[in-house]
Amino acid sequence: MFGNLKPLEMGESTLPTAFQLDMDFNQLKYWISHVSQAIMVVNDRGMVVAVNHPFHRLIKYSFEEIEDQAYFHFLHLSTPLQSIQKQMGWAKGELRTKTGVRIPTDVQIINKFNEGGTFYIFTIYPKFPHQEIFRQFFQHSPIGMMTLSKKHGIVLEINPAACSALGIERETALYQPIYPLLPDFSEQEQLVSFLKQPWKFDHQLELEWNEQFLVFTAKPSSEEADDCLEYQFFIENHTKTHVLEQQLKYNNRLATIGQIAAGSAHEIRNPLTSIKGFLQVIGGKLEASGHQKEQRYISIMLKEINRINHLVGELLLLSKPKEMEKCSVQISQVMKEILPIIKNEALLHNIRIHIDDQTSDNVEILADGKLLKQVFLNLCKNAIESMGEDGCLTIRLMKQKKKKLTVEFHDTGLGIPRSLRNKIFEPFFTTKENGTGLGLPICKQIMKEIGGKISMTSSKKGSVFRVQLPLA
Repeated sequence: MFGNLKPLEMGESTLPTAFQLDMDFNQLKYWISHVSQAIMVVNDRGMVVAVNHPFHRLIKYSFEEIEDQAYFHFLHLSTPLQSIQKQMGWAKGELRTKTGVRIPTDVQIINKFNEGGTFYIFTIYPKFPHQEIFRQFFQHSPIGMMTLSKKHGIVLEINPAACSALGIERETALYQPIYPLLPDFSEQEQLVSFLKQPWKFDHQLELEWNEQFLVFTAKPSSEEADDCLEYQFFIENHTKTHVLEQQLKYNNRLATIGQIAAGSAHEIRNPLTSIKGFLQVIGGKLEASGHQKEQRYISIMLKEINRINHLVGELLLLSKPKEMEKCSVQISQVMKEILPIIKNEALLHNIRIHIDDQTSDNVEILADGKLLKQVFLNLCKNAIESMGEDGCLTIRLMKQKKKKLTVEFHDTGLGIPRSLRNKIFEPFFTTKENGTGLGLPICKQIMKEIGGKISMTSSKKGSVFRVQLPLA
């Protein structure tokens, strides 16, 4: 499919990796048999000593009619062979087919030396009318395309989109087995298995690769997969579609939670209120009669009832946040009000607090001050709880372009495992023993209502939660 595409521009001196190897003539014949570009090899007397299938298909002569014949019977060069022997590079030429058709072409010429003498490798780039159009399509297509030999997985052709998706360089990959070149991701083994035997996957594989969601489709070069010599692979980046699908699922979950919460909140709270009231009465009588042990049981039960009430309140807030009262709010005032609470919490966990304010005192944002404080307090609490003793929480405020204010919360914890990073904003997902899994989803919902954004990055050195807010 990609055999007539020129891998190098005219005048470039970089040679295909395979031809730079110290190979003998038999090894060279093996390599050109796996290359999709038309190639002819001649000796220093100008006699054809080897050609590959693409060359044979171009000029219509059989192998017996080509080999041991003078090269100029099939290829006329604008530069004599004597001049070519002195300086390798590119030449203009014309192919002469058995049917009498003459095909203008560019020729890349490379010489090789071995014990038997010198031979020259002519790589043919025919100039068909459709050739440049197809080359441009191949080079600039957003869909990754590559051709691998079936036997050894040698890269016969690959375009920039495929290189970008896989994380490899074309110059390094061309004419080399692809398997050792793939980055060492956890999904590497699955991808290698597919590239080696795509028919076992029904010729298609969906894979998360380097934080992308890729769809690989394989097509054999012949109708019979068992008889084909090479496979063509198409790589489509469905990351944006996948993200939209996940967001739709997330929104559907929120809508479901909202319906459940709105319909059941009162049904839960009414009996809880009665139970709480009776427990308080019983607890008072037990304390008055000196039953201290039993009274402690009552205290535990009341604490759990309060926790259920708090959970119901968070469900209601997640499904339908409080009515927004957006107005101009000074960020310095918000920080001034929450800092005492944060510092007290940090003191309990032996955590240091560092404020890096890169803004002026009069920076104003457009938000609901009360709900914004709830977001900041939640993020600070999570950061403090994620660190051991002697950790440090850094709060950095930065004024960005496009009328945005960024507030970052840096912790020095152990970070969030890669496998969990896409789940932390999902309702009910939590890594805390007593967590509800609603804190971060509520923060995200509030930011959405305000018109801001919340995001996270993480490593083994800690996590950073980043909040972007619109300036007033």
